[in-house]
This record gives sequence, C-alpha cells and structure tokens, in this order.
Amino acid sequence: MGSRTAPSWSNQAKNIVCHLRDRESQSCQPSTRLIRERQTYSCIYPNDTLYDVKAPNCVFKRFTTDGQHLVCFSKNLHAVRLYRYNGPPNHALLVPESAFEELFTLVYEKTLTSGHELLCKEFCLFTFNQEHMILASAVQSPYHYYPPAFPSAIRDIPSLDNVTFWVLDIATGNIADQRTLENDYIYLQNHSGVHLFGDILGITSVRNQTIYVFHIRESGKLVSVRNIGWLNYDDDELLLAQCRTEEERYQKKRKLDDGFSAIDLSNFCRAGICMDISQTSSSVTDAQATTIGVPSPGLSWQLNADEHSACESECDCEEEVPMSGIKQRMMACLYQKAVSSRNPYSALSHFYRTFPQFQSLVMWRMHFLDAEHIIIKFGNRDVVVSAGKNVETSATQQAQFFVLYSLTTTQVLSVYENTSEELLELLMDRHCLSGVPHERALHFVSGPTNNEHARDALRRQIRSVKNARNGGVQQAIKRVLGPMPINNQNVIECPYLDHSLYSYDEKFVNNQDRTRTISEFPARFFSRYTGQFKFALDTNPTPASSSNIVARMLRKHVNYIFHPTDPLILTIQHGTTQNLNIHYRNSFTPCD
Repeated sequence: MGSRTAPSWSNQAKNIVCHLRDRESQSCQPSTRLIRERQTYSCIYPNDTLYDVKAPNCVFKRFTTDGQHLVCFSKNLHAVRLYRYNGPPNHALLVPESAFEELFTLVYEKTLTSGHELLCKEFCLFTFNQEHMILASAVQSPYHYYPPAFPSAIRDIPSLDNVTFWVLDIATGNIADQRTLENDYIYLQNHSGVHLFGDILGITSVRNQTIYVFHIRESGKLVSVRNIGWLNYDDDELLLAQCRTEEERYQKKRKLDDGFSAIDLSNFCRAGICMDISQTSSSVTDAQATTIGVPSPGLSWQLNADEHSACESECDCEEEVPMSGIKQRMMACLYQKAVSSRNPYSALSHFYRTFPQFQSLVMWRMHFLDAEHIIIKFGNRDVVVSAGKNVETSATQQAQFFVLYSLTTTQVLSVYENTSEELLELLMDRHCLSGVPHERALHFVSGPTNNEHARDALRRQIRSVKNARNGGVQQAIKRVLGPMPINNQNVIECPYLDHSLYSYDEKFVNNQDRTRTISEFPARFFSRYTGQFKFALDTNPTPASSSNIVARMLRKHVNYIFHPTDPLILTIQHGTTQNLNIHYRNSFTPCD
C-alpha cells in the first residue's frame, strides 16, 4: 500500500470533477475529512445574480443555523415570518419576478406585539439544539418615576423601556416562553447586551447594573439562575436581611434610650439643678480647659453638630451611589495587583488617585468564555448612557476595561484596559474571545485564532493604524479591541468567508453580521490557492450615469445574508425603497 501524503497546492486547485473523483477513490488522513469537504467549496460558488427580485414587503434577517429556513420580520415590526428554503434552483429559467417564490415558501407569520411595542430587527438568536429562536421587543415605559431594582442602579437615564424576550418554536411558531424586564436599559442592537452560550442566556441591564443569567430548557422555558451585580452569591440577600433586622433593632433601642435621657434632663431642669451653661463656660478659663484637656461646652457642641452634618452628607452620598458587589471585587483585584507589584508604594498611590474613576465605571456588555467564566465590559457612564446606537464608535475612543469574572468563586481574576497588549494576544489565541456561533461551526468560521491568513490581516490592520497620522500602538490596539466582546451568533457561518479558501477585501464584506455602507466597487472573491478570480458581489451592476446617479445615491446601506452551506447569498439594499438581489449558482452557466 502506498503512503498517504498531505495534499499539495497544485492538488487543491482542482475543479469539481477532480474533487469528486478523489473523494471516491482516495482516503483522507485522520481528522482531515472535514477539511477535504470544505475544499470542495473552492469550485462551487455563486456565478449568477438576479437584480431587483420581486420580494414580499418585509425585513430580511438571517438563515437558521441549519440553513432550512429564512427568518424575516413584518414591515411594521409586529410579527415574525418564517420561510422554508426549497433548495438551489434546478433550471436556468429563474427570473426576478418569480425567483423568490421558487426558492422560498412561507411557513407562518406570528404576530407578537402591537401598538408602540416593536420587535428589534437586529436581534435574533438560535438555541444550541436548533429548535427555538429568541427575539426581543421594546416599548417605552409609560411611567414617569422608575424605582430602581437595586441600590447601585443608574437613576438619571432619561428614557427607559419595557424589554420583552420571546422564545419561539422554529417549526410551529408557538411561544415557548417570554420574559419582560420593565423600566430597563438594554443594548439590543447586534446582540450587544445579550449573550447566548449553549443553553445559558445572559442579559446585561445597564440601568440596574446587573447581569441576569437564565437557563433554557429543552422545551424553551427560561429559568432564572442568578443575578450578578449588586450581589455576588445567591445567599447574600439572606445575610443582608439579617443585617437590616439587627440595624432596626438597634435603632429602636437607641430611640428608647434617647427618650429616657430627655425625660431625665427635663426633670433636672424643673428641679433647678441644671446650671446656666454660659456662666459655667465663662468661669472656666482657656488655660484650665487646655490643662484639663476638655474644650469649652459651647465649642464642643458646635463641633459635634458639624461632624454630625458632615457624616449625614457622607451617608447621603453613599446611599446615592453605593458600590455593588461585582465592582467591589474589581477594586479588590486592582488593590491586590498594586500591593504585589514591584513598587507597591507608587502602585498604591496610583490606585488611590484613580479610585473615583474606577468607581464611576458602568458595565454594559458581557460574554461567556465558558460555563464558569465571563468577561464584562466596563465603560464611561456618560458615553454608555447617552451614545445610544453609536456607543461602540464613541466608546472605542474612551478608556474601557474588561473584567474577567469567575462564576464559581465570584472573584475578579484580572482587569484589562482596552490598550492592553496581553488582551490582544489572548484575542489572537483564544477562539472564545473572537466569537463563533457554536462549537460545530469552527470548521467554517475563520478568525485570528484558527487561521493564519486572518491573523495576517489583523496584523496588517494594526500596522496601518500604528503608522498612520495621530496613530500609535495604543490607538491600534484600541481599534482592534473596540468591538470586544464579539457576540457568537453575530458571526456569519459560511464557507465563502473562510480565509483558507478565498481572499477578499474585508472593507466591503466580512464575517460580521451587520449593516454596511454601499461601495462603488463590488466585493471580489479570489481563490486562496491560485489567486484566480472566482466571483463578485456587485450591488450596483449598472455604471454611474446621469440617469441613475440619483437612485444610486439614495441606496446607502446594504445587508449580506449568506446561506450556511449552499452557494446562495442575498443582498438587501436600503434606501427610499428596499431592493433584493439574489446571488446563486447557475448549474447551466459554464465555469471551471
């Protein structure tokens, strides 16, 4: 028997016939079957495009993880629509008037909201078992006063919402469960404030400064597990209740003691035993007072009153902005880091100077690294609360901190700034930080952690920012770490975005699911093995002229919806009207 050798570059640059023949006649090396199957996509790609396809009046979101359905929202954002994907076309007579109806079939339309409550068109998650999807809706809270749920909550947010999370059965559209968080402030755009890890759902409340952790059962029911923020352990509330009971008991005893003291003093005054304080103070000289070590009574009372008022003001300040349990853990980690440094005196001095800045930070994003660790993003309070949809762009220019938190020990293991080179190295080495939809998606989702070409692209980006005007090392690291933490299901799973198979300009398209600005040039895809041009995604097929220049200028944004396995890509242009283009593989068009 001949020895099996690794495939060479010349062997990988084959057409589909050679790939199929090799798969039938040759065996692959151990643990390389998926790699060989993935190489087939270098020969199967979209080679035809239908422009201005007639489509229903709805908002297209994404394909399900198995690629069998397309999720859409109604135009008024009150209902969700599900279309079944019928498979690639098997004939060449695909026309724009009927292409969508041939490729997709409406399964159901489920109305979830009404009135001013709208579904978030940029929020859609799928559970690990691929049986349920999670949607979110929001409506402005009708109340003028919003009592905080926790003492550490932010009280000066001008507008709050009632946010509802819906768990729907994908096959039937039935509502499995729903949870409403009233008077809250949660970032729903691009799943920024929500993260799904397996069957664990984490929701970050900016207003309450709390992370709500839910467990998703097989039936789709949401079970509250714990809250992280004001408290660290589940039984912390019992200890606080005991402290409040002891405090109330002490205050009652103190009032009784003060009442008895006042009654005794009044009896002494009625009997004429109480002397005039002014006369007593005048008879005692300052020298005697200094010798005895006791100040005059009038001065003593004045000092006590000032101290009492100062203490009251301090207590009021502490009640307005108390330190939560998770922030106390963060400050303890920073203190221990300062104590264990080479120069503890200088490090502690810096810690005390920056203490108010760290205390004023607010958390607004979280990410599960695994079942026992999470990373929490803290930012400037004014930027997080007032930036709105532009919070990621505005926060990138400010100082941000990433806190590594242990769920089992409730300890902060480390604190990284957004200029940390150590965190940048972790981003390039740990796939849990770069973001993948789920564990089975590692074969088609390429990033700096599992692909050398993606790592080189990231290094070129860092080098370009470092050498630019007003750039530098810190600015380059800020640019890279700004989008962190990257939500898993915000990453597109598609073989045509695999850096091992194709090279493309990431300015036009990449594996992040979000709205992009339309470019005058198409997104071109080249073979990674041969450098040969394969296909292009052109949203503006006609050249700019005086007749269509106005229509081209009105179309400013575009969304790319990639099918996870088939050579099918939908591009949706947004402007005065919504235009749908379908990029598919026409088997009757000659290609290599």
